[in-house]
Amino acid sequence: MKKEKALSDKSRYTYITLIVFCLGAIFQEVFAQDIESSNIKKIEFLERKDKNTEAEINEMLRITQSISVEQDSLALVHLKRIKTKVENAKYYSAWVKYFELLYSLNQKRGIDSSIDLEMNELFDKYSHKFSTDQLNRKKKIQLNILSNHGKYEDAIKVANDLLLSKNETSALARILYLRGDSYQ
Repeated sequence: MKKEKALSDKSRYTYITLIVFCLGAIFQEVFAQDIESSNIKKIEFLERKDKNTEAEINEMLRITQSISVEQDSLALVHLKRIKTKVENAKYYSAWVKYFELLYSLNQKRGIDSSIDLEMNELFDKYSHKFSTDQLNRKKKIQLNILSNHGKYEDAIKVANDLLLSKNETSALARILYLRGDSYQ
């Protein structure tokens, strides 16, 4: 009798655990969809504004990055709209994040675009507006693009420029790795 009761209690416990687990998974999915839809509504609201502040542009970039995890084509659409917002606001430091996101999305989708040319034009045009850190982040993007396209000699030149400007050990290690990878 005690064995039957213990078995019955164990079965109940298993069923309750299974039900709680399923409800949790369902709740998590619904909650995630709510967050995503509210993010999309928020970015669409910000995109409709005529002028955006730097904080709003940063928020649009943050939302676009979170959208890109699941819906990369939608993120690209928003990124194109953000580009005009960044240009109109003359918010130069947002360009680095913009190109990092664009490169990441293009790489994820397997798209070979002219991001390198566009990025170089913009950074050359406004080079006096960027900090050393922002210019180094641009060079890291450029280094990745060049090595992915098999332009190893150009990648080595960029890596050497980065080596001259960096003092951090972890950054040096990554740059040396990319430089070594470019020697293939």
